[in-house]
Amino acid sequence: MVAIDDMLGSLILVGIFIGITAIIFASVGDQFTKRQEVFNQQVMLESYGLYLDSALQVYEPVSNRPFGELLGSAVYFGQNRFDGETLTIPDQFGDLLDYYLEDRPYYIEINPIYYSLELIFVLDGGRLIEKERVRLANESARMESIIREQSGFAFTDVKVLVIAGDDPNVESLKKVDPQFQPENITICDNFTIPCSYLTYDDVFYTGSNDLYDLKQFQYNMTVPDHAYEAPDAWRNAWESGTLTQIVSIPEDPETLRIYMPMTATLPTASTFVHSCPIDFVKGHEREARNILHEYNSVMMPIIVTPPDVDRFCYDQLLSHIDRILENTGGFTILHTGALVEKINRSISDVVKSKGIHIGKKRTGSVLAYNRYLPMPNGQLAALHMEVYVKSDS
Repeated sequence: MVAIDDMLGSLILVGIFIGITAIIFASVGDQFTKRQEVFNQQVMLESYGLYLDSALQVYEPVSNRPFGELLGSAVYFGQNRFDGETLTIPDQFGDLLDYYLEDRPYYIEINPIYYSLELIFVLDGGRLIEKERVRLANESARMESIIREQSGFAFTDVKVLVIAGDDPNVESLKKVDPQFQPENITICDNFTIPCSYLTYDDVFYTGSNDLYDLKQFQYNMTVPDHAYEAPDAWRNAWESGTLTQIVSIPEDPETLRIYMPMTATLPTASTFVHSCPIDFVKGHEREARNILHEYNSVMMPIIVTPPDVDRFCYDQLLSHIDRILENTGGFTILHTGALVEKINRSISDVVKSKGIHIGKKRTGSVLAYNRYLPMPNGQLAALHMEVYVKSDS
């Protein structure tokens, strides 16, 4: 019996030893597996980062410029046209990454880095939007608060310019508009944000030789012939008034400027003379687009529906705005109510439109990479790439 007990004791000890050994090996194996997973993930992390850097340094064959430079330019200018060539830079770069990443799913977002937002309203001084100017003034405090709170910028500045300053055609205006009182301009009085007036000289080139007027002359911002027959036409020159501000304010690479003219009719149309200056505005559309591109500026016109859409050229106005905003990142806001909310959403849309998005954003296990790309203005664009190791969608 003693021998049997000793044998059983030995077997139990052996069993315990084998169990402990198995546990130890399982633990070591589990740790080894985890370490291997970490190692593999680190290898993937470094590999995909190198693939991204390599792709950014590849030269695009038509422009003979590296993709990193082209993507920075595409973000800055909001277009894919370089030296007269239309190049689908995001698509080409996406195809290149597909090759490097062997079709593993990824998502890239490239955005210019702005620290501040400047919102500039340019209100025409005509009778057609008189009520809307008052409403905007009454909402100005709430509007500024909402934009500052929700825009996401470190600094936000909002101001108003009204085309209603000293008028060179006072006597003519009094004949067609007996209620006109140039000495009693009160539009800005109701605004709680900075508000000032643009004069006739601020809107059109009038012959002087200071830098401001030379810019107007360079871009053909001269008084149209029909304005002499309609003395109120210059007050509706919202396009020239806006573009003059764009070319005269020094560019700040760290500031996103959005110009928001408010009107109900074509530029320089008259509320007293029934005519649509279509030839005049069409003749300036290319210059308007060139200014918006050259100065990297965004225009978001606020359009008020006039009481008579035919008389006040409403359809022509919408078509004209569509043409000048083409490929500029601008939007048209139709003023049919909830204006402050529409403005806030449009600012968000502008910020999104300034960026480039490649691939599809997904959920799941992700490896993230951040890079900075040079833009033509000397500033940087932020590139963020996500590579999905295990994707849920």
